[in-house]
Amino acid sequence: MAATLLAYLPKPFAVLAASSLMDTVGRRGLLLYNLPIMGACLALLSCTFTLMPANSIWRAVAAVLGTSFFSIAFSFSLGPIPNIISSELLPSDARSLGMSLSVGVQWLFSAMLVYVFPILTHKFGTQTMIAFFASMCVLAWFFTKAFVPETAGKSLEESSAMASD
Repeated sequence: MAATLLAYLPKPFAVLAASSLMDTVGRRGLLLYNLPIMGACLALLSCTFTLMPANSIWRAVAAVLGTSFFSIAFSFSLGPIPNIISSELLPSDARSLGMSLSVGVQWLFSAMLVYVFPILTHKFGTQTMIAFFASMCVLAWFFTKAFVPETAGKSLEESSAMASD
């Protein structure tokens, strides 16, 4: 309980800071900056589970720090930004339906992950699953670099026009 509190205590402050940086740094910029941090935190966690004995105090410290910094980076990037960019890129006549589908699919995959993660962790090991998610952060960075446009400072019409180009 105390470790969870320590790991997630900074999250509300990160959310507030992220909301103020969203328009100045830009959505794409926040993704490109924070995805590597998320990947590094997950890689640290994977190495921690692989290399340190289960009863090591340093393993616990590394796990709390890795989780905390991951949570902060998530609050600046993959937490809010996909929904924000989705709403900005969809044309106004399809925005309502598009966002409903987008959020519905997001929740469906989140629910599937909650169900499947323990099964895969049991089969492949915690460190392997965490390393898998670290590699997904790397792929997400390349995807963002190649395909995600910057929508900060643009009107909804300008943003949705970028998506149709």
